[in-house]
Amino acid sequence: MAFTSQELLDCYEVYRQPAFPRANQRHLIQSMAGSLIAQNIVIAMSCVAKIFIGEVVAEALDMCQKRGEMPSLQPKHPREAVQRLYSKGRMPSTMHKM
Repeated sequence: MAFTSQELLDCYEVYRQPAFPRANQRHLIQSMAGSLIAQNIVIAMSCVAKIFIGEVVAEALDMCQKRGEMPSLQPKHPREAVQRLYSKGRMPSTMHKM
């Protein structure tokens, strides 16, 4: 996707606005870890989640643009984007190695 500097600025502004509720994140992380989690860990995980979602949405939009299916994303698009990112090696495996 080619952006002008104004489009990049608009994307950055939109990126900064949304946030996941920290209380929900803390609860989810603590349930997985089984212990109390420091606030800085919750903030770091929030950043990682935001970047992950941004990557998936950008890939989905790129896919839609190439197919001519614009303007709105449908649930199938992020699913396909995750599969494409995984096949490109840009998505970590969810399989636990023992």
